[in-house]
Amino acid sequence: MKGQQTGEPVDLELWRDNLEEPIDASEDHGAHGIFDQRAHDRSPQLWAATHKPSTASLAGLAAAALGVRALARHRR
Repeated sequence: MKGQQTGEPVDLELWRDNLEEPIDASEDHGAHGIFDQRAHDRSPQLWAATHKPSTASLAGLAAAALGVRALARHRR
């Protein structure tokens, strides 16, 4: 949660809580705020976590390629 908080003070007169329902009851504008500039549309870490068989296959191929390369260098 530390990465989702800032040291900026909250103006309690302007603060509106949207925990239970959208602030604008007629239209939900989604989750936007001061962190929009730092947000990303894609996450390689999320993809790897949700595609474990593919991730394991890629890791295995990378390890095999490194092994072949090391073996080739050793034989020279």
